[in-house]
Amino acid sequence: MSFFDKILQGLGFEGEQPKTPVQEEKKTEVLKNKFDLSAELPPAFDEACGVYEFTPKNQEEVQKAIDFLKQGKSVQINFSAFLGSSMIRAMDFVQGACYALGVRPKKIADKVFCFEIKKSQELQINN
Repeated sequence: MSFFDKILQGLGFEGEQPKTPVQEEKKTEVLKNKFDLSAELPPAFDEACGVYEFTPKNQEEVQKAIDFLKQGKSVQINFSAFLGSSMIRAMDFVQGACYALGVRPKKIADKVFCFEIKKSQELQINN
């Protein structure tokens, strides 16, 4: 035990005790749940417009918005959390999905776009 360890022990700080396999397993489970994207809350839904509102912070959350589009649901995406080239990359990704699904984007505000599914398109997407 070194000089500083004795001082820390005298102040009430004890050295790190070895962790048991059960403690390690619980820690891994907590981290797994923390980063599980399926455990997140669903996006906000604007009942007046019938649009799901997303404010993605990364590409995975942009993918969730596209998944809603593929299900025939109208989506509003706020890209304000993205900066510079990452925003352009995210918008290109969404534009590609819109082209494939036949959806036209509409700019609502700066960095906010609405991707509205028309009823006729909804039937084509679901079939």
